[in-house]
Amino acid sequence: MRCFLKRSSRSIVATVINLVTSFVDGSALEEQVGAQKTGAVWSSCDAVAKVPKGNRNAMRRDLFTWVMECNETMEEFQEMIDLGPAPQQTDASNQDADGESWDDGDEDQYSDTELEVAKASLALIKCSRGTMSVVLKACECAGDEIVTSEGETLRKKAILQWMSDLHAMSRIVGEGATDLGALLYPPMNFSPTDEGDGEASDIFQATTLGRQIATQAAAIEAVNAFILDSSPTTEDGSSLESLNLSEDVTSMAAKLRTAGESRKQEAGEALSTTSN
Repeated sequence: MRCFLKRSSRSIVATVINLVTSFVDGSALEEQVGAQKTGAVWSSCDAVAKVPKGNRNAMRRDLFTWVMECNETMEEFQEMIDLGPAPQQTDASNQDADGESWDDGDEDQYSDTELEVAKASLALIKCSRGTMSVVLKACECAGDEIVTSEGETLRKKAILQWMSDLHAMSRIVGEGATDLGALLYPPMNFSPTDEGDGEASDIFQATTLGRQIATQAAAIEAVNAFILDSSPTTEDGSSLESLNLSEDVTSMAAKLRTAGESRKQEAGEALSTTSN
């Protein structure tokens, strides 16, 4: 909730400063500048009313936002994948006087090699969306346990910290899915990174896309492993009894943990063909 309040407060401060500055330099008296800047201040103030009430609602909003972004990314790239590979241009009429092709085909279509990488990467984004869903359910279970833990102040604090840690880890998955999607637009860049030489023993370290795939898979694994462990800790680091998560939550987390690693391996196999 704190981040939402900071964001809204900074917006109000920024718009008020702009309004005051416009009166100081006289620009507010020109046409509708003053009215527009005043309206911006009111809009910033109105946004405060939309700030989630309580940490629980703030966390839910974040999780739903990341799920929505995953859905949008999946829809966009699924359409590209459904187009199939771009046709090969072999017509001599598409070449200039030097024999170079001037028609590279549809920029919204993948090559045969890119298509396999895109499929595996999209599957990893699906695992990211699933992870957001299981996090939401895990937090619901943890919240219910807080309600039923009457008088157990130490355990309540530990559970709240567990939920906060899980939310922070989920942010990496949610934002990472967007970062991965940004690298999937054709034509894909398989150029070696500064850290890799294109023929690295670890195919994931050779390119920017490979590194992001590995990072995303690791984030998915970490979140689901954290849920499966489900052991809140006290301020001194002592582990308490595991949370009473539903069988549905633990089953989903276990499947997603395995699926994330499988999708990573599929992506690695697809990436290996790009270096041949």
